[in-house]
Amino acid sequence: QWALNQLYTEEFDYPRKFVVFSGYEWTTGNWIAKTGGGYDGHRSIIYLTSDQPIFRWTDAGSQDIEGLSRCIEKTNGITHAHHQEWNLSQSSRECNVEVCSGWNLYIDNPECIHRHLSKGYVFGFIGGTDSHRRNPGLCGALTGVFAKELTRAAIFEALKKRRCYATNGSR
Repeated sequence: QWALNQLYTEEFDYPRKFVVFSGYEWTTGNWIAKTGGGYDGHRSIIYLTSDQPIFRWTDAGSQDIEGLSRCIEKTNGITHAHHQEWNLSQSSRECNVEVCSGWNLYIDNPECIHRHLSKGYVFGFIGGTDSHRRNPGLCGALTGVFAKELTRAAIFEALKKRRCYATNGSR
């Protein structure tokens, strides 16, 4: 499936018309700690190029967020925390956090967001549909980016530099 993802990334990427990224969702195996504040949560991993590896929480070295971050730092990828609660890593590759999605408007209960900002973390805001219905843009949230052009490199740079914002569609 990962090889197919990478193939489709290249096949359907049309710079300046329609941009596609190779990426996946990493999920922690540490579900028990979710309610105790030690939850690593979920991450969207996005790569600049489609020739990068996939890391699972079952793989040696990527069982927790710090391990995953070390793995991603060896690639050209970036990560974005999503869902209501998460721990952030110290990695410069941890760029953005989800503040609204197809599941909820997390910005309405911003304790987790404020807790991390108060600790000195810097991140941009993203919105994700994440509805499991495969209807991008129709299931709850969108991410806007300030990019110089509609290319994979320009959008990736904007996400990496946190030049992005989230909306649930409200005006």
